[in-house]
Amino acid sequence: MKLLSISIQNFRSFGPNVTKIDIDEGLTALIGMNSAGKTTILQALQKMFSPIAKERELNASDFHYPRNLSNKIFPIILNIEALFELSEEDLTNPYFQFVGIMPFILKEKGKNYLKYRLRATRQDPINFSKPELLMVYKKGDSYMEKDTSDKQRSLIKTLYIPALRDPYNQLENVEDTLLNRLLKFIDWPDEIDNNISNDMKTVNNNLKNVEGFINLESSISKQWNLFHQDLRYQKVNLTFGATNLNSLLDKLMVSFGDNSNDSTYNMIHLGEGLRSSFYLTLVTTLINKERSLMNNIKESGEIGRLALYDFPLLNILIMEEPENHISAHLLGRIINQLEKISNDINAQVLISSHSASVIARVSPMNIRHVFLEASNLTSEVNHIELPSNHEEGLKFITNAVEVFPEMYFSRLVILGEGESEKVVIPKIFEVFGNEELDSSAISFVPLGGRYVNHLWKLLDSLSIPYITLLDLDRERGEDNGWGRIKHVIEQILSLEKFKDKEEEVLTVQYPKETKTFNMDFVNNIHKKTMVTEEDKNELDIWVKHLEKFDVFFSSPLDLDFMMLNAFPDAYKAIIPENGGPRIPADNGDGEYQKYLNHVVAATLKSDNNEQEHGRTFSLDQKKLMIYYKYLFLGSRGKPTTHLIALENIEKELLLKQIPVPLQKVFALIKKKLSNDPFSSI
Repeated sequence: MKLLSISIQNFRSFGPNVTKIDIDEGLTALIGMNSAGKTTILQALQKMFSPIAKERELNASDFHYPRNLSNKIFPIILNIEALFELSEEDLTNPYFQFVGIMPFILKEKGKNYLKYRLRATRQDPINFSKPELLMVYKKGDSYMEKDTSDKQRSLIKTLYIPALRDPYNQLENVEDTLLNRLLKFIDWPDEIDNNISNDMKTVNNNLKNVEGFINLESSISKQWNLFHQDLRYQKVNLTFGATNLNSLLDKLMVSFGDNSNDSTYNMIHLGEGLRSSFYLTLVTTLINKERSLMNNIKESGEIGRLALYDFPLLNILIMEEPENHISAHLLGRIINQLEKISNDINAQVLISSHSASVIARVSPMNIRHVFLEASNLTSEVNHIELPSNHEEGLKFITNAVEVFPEMYFSRLVILGEGESEKVVIPKIFEVFGNEELDSSAISFVPLGGRYVNHLWKLLDSLSIPYITLLDLDRERGEDNGWGRIKHVIEQILSLEKFKDKEEEVLTVQYPKETKTFNMDFVNNIHKKTMVTEEDKNELDIWVKHLEKFDVFFSSPLDLDFMMLNAFPDAYKAIIPENGGPRIPADNGDGEYQKYLNHVVAATLKSDNNEQEHGRTFSLDQKKLMIYYKYLFLGSRGKPTTHLIALENIEKELLLKQIPVPLQKVFALIKKKLSNDPFSSI
């Protein structure tokens, strides 16, 4: 028996439109910004299946209240539905018959389901109805509803581990605590109460032989009698009050021992992380015990015994922020344990998290992204959309989101080519020093241009805005500038938001006219020559055009060359004394020109016709390629080169000479964040 989905309507931040959240058979992770609605989803399950009656209660604030505060919104009907799929083994389980669940099984498309529905109505600002938990079933072609019995509800139970974990409360023998549920599994002997009573009499009689204890009783009695004259209560007796099993279990304590000696440690000695882990220990023990007991009773055929234990067939373990108080080396163990629990036949796991470390350990297919829709401030939920029928792309995205899980928690993502962007962009970002530009909400993801379309689709599916900075690679290799333009156009048109908008994407403003192209032009655009100044100017027109789609290019080659071109002195200054490129003297013997041609060819990744390359580059740019080859194409790491060079650039100079493409990127960052309706959340 597994939870397939939960649908929510008019519950807290979820509005009148029904939101369906698919749940994985194993572990499901809910992620998103603060106040997006993650806890609301978890609490929806609590309202339906918590074993604690108080946790199932509704308040007026649980009903969604839209931004329009008019009284015309009433009545508000709250609905929460949970859909479960049953296996063939479930159908043969006698316990289903025992609790009267068989008539409510829905059979659709060869599969068997159970659907629970929680409903309540808020009639006005003050009054609302008591929630009803209903079974949804089919009669003929019509769907019907019927109130659930307590046993039908208790087929499913939630085990809620809050963000602030307090194992002390779960170690009390109080109804519905974890310890209380575990103690119910023990088959206590019939004579246990008499034995405990006799043993405690011996303990109390021994106390009566201790002179100090007798004196304490006498002193308390003497003071007590100063306050009253009732002969019935004249003498005070101090005794240990446990006279039966229940009273003794109320005093049950947990301690920890060291196998190497007789040292004993109590819960108070544990750090917050170990207390949190012990909380999870109680949960896993309970699930294992319930599964074992279920199997034993099924084998014995005494199904009625399960009623004594109020036994659930499915435990839904809900854990908020598993990362709380947990060190990095323990966090992996926690996630591994949660995944093992989720693989049990009688358990599923839902977690919520703000931690990139947690999400990096969860498959993208098991993640649900929760966000607050801007126009009406209602929660929405998206799946992580992965490439289909594209093995290489699927592998790439899976690896990408595991390496850069911070994307999920971003207000804005900057997609770049590689490690240089990851270093340079944040460094320049710091220099801006503008409080409006909250860098903690921005992720810089170096994923390369080849697969950028997969990331666009992923971020679109999560409603996370993004800006892309790619290398133009003018005259470089097969991609060259026009090849990059072609690739970007194709990928823009592959996005769902540009479906049937080919004309919009292919209408370009030239200096004297507006031109609309077709895909035949795009398919052959990479064949355009790059020889004259006019060729370069036309390429620049398309570069500017694609900025409308938040795609920018490091020009004329890549970010490394662009930064070197903007700050040549700072980058040359990091070359060690007596180091650097060995440049022949320009004395007219042709060696210098031959060397320069070789450097240009190496920079533009060509090994023939050296004299024909770099026609759209100025002589100064070609000379700069000498240092580009030494600094960025040699053994020195690109990130290290940028870090050292940027330290040599004064803030005022950096702001003054920042390359134009980066100026545009940062202007757009500011615009996008200033338009973010949740910037203060």
